[in-house]
Amino acid sequence: YGVQIPSDEIIPDNLFAGCKNITSVSLPESVKFIGKRTFASCFKISNFVFNNSIVQIDEYAFLDCISLREIQLPKSIESLGKGVYCGCSKLNNVLVSDYSIKELSSDLFMGCTSLSSVSIPKGVVTIQDNVFKNDDFLTYVFVPDSTEEISTIAFPKSESLVIAAAPQTCAEKFATIFLSISFLFIFTFIFPL
Repeated sequence: YGVQIPSDEIIPDNLFAGCKNITSVSLPESVKFIGKRTFASCFKISNFVFNNSIVQIDEYAFLDCISLREIQLPKSIESLGKGVYCGCSKLNNVLVSDYSIKELSSDLFMGCTSLSSVSIPKGVVTIQDNVFKNDDFLTYVFVPDSTEEISTIAFPKSESLVIAAAPQTCAEKFATIFLSISFLFIFTFIFPL
């Protein structure tokens, strides 16, 4: 069943944690902050609709939401806490607007074993520890040239993982030095009008 979210600015920590029968959630426009573990272990949530005013999602907010398959975050989002989607094993599609978040926090998508392809949004500067740990089926990651720092343990060590990015970027150095994996150069062509 769906859940009616109060029209407050903040959804408190742990508010719906462990609610086993919630299947869908739609945030009212008033909500700007989702607290820690707010929807943790809501095993049946498969549909979560964000509003256009959400700014922050705190740590482990969706921990082990094992039925969640897709997230689509609006441009308003500025911060995703540690492990927000940790353990969302069926999550296979992540859409985040460019130039919204600047950092992928530790453990953000750890244990999201259905992720096979990810495009990190433009504007992300830092990719922290274990963002994609245990994501064993991850085979393709696009890293934008805005990224300046990547933890040496951000990605799973896998021979099938391809990192795509512009040449002479942080991502190229990371892929060739730390992972010894395939690296795909992305070139931008500019045609005269």
